[in-house]
Amino acid sequence: MKSGAGVMKCFFNSVIKPCIPENNYTTVCEIGVKAGENTDKLLTIPSIAELVLIDPRSDGYLNRKYAGMNRVRILKGFSLDVLPALSGGSSDLFLIDGDHQSLRLARAATPVAYGAAGGG
Repeated sequence: MKSGAGVMKCFFNSVIKPCIPENNYTTVCEIGVKAGENTDKLLTIPSIAELVLIDPRSDGYLNRKYAGMNRVRILKGFSLDVLPALSGGSSDLFLIDGDHQSLRLARAATPVAYGAAGGG
């Protein structure tokens, strides 16, 4: 079974890319960025007004790669640590690319997603 970037490669053109404009998603959060391969694909979708990247990389690579892109916001850290910071300005769609302690992550994302849906 594929995981992470492998799964995203398989489903990007057929599922993810058409899903975003069809559902009027304008804010997307990608959890697990690594080198930004999927991020680059997401940036080709004009309807994405804000792309929030969550990754623990500490070498500044992502900041350099996406410097000057107003629609990219980078949150350095592990998803479980930074997701609570999104509750005030949530995302329409969360793309979890890689192993990020899925059950704990789902629990952390639930209040964020609930807030985005107007529930809190």
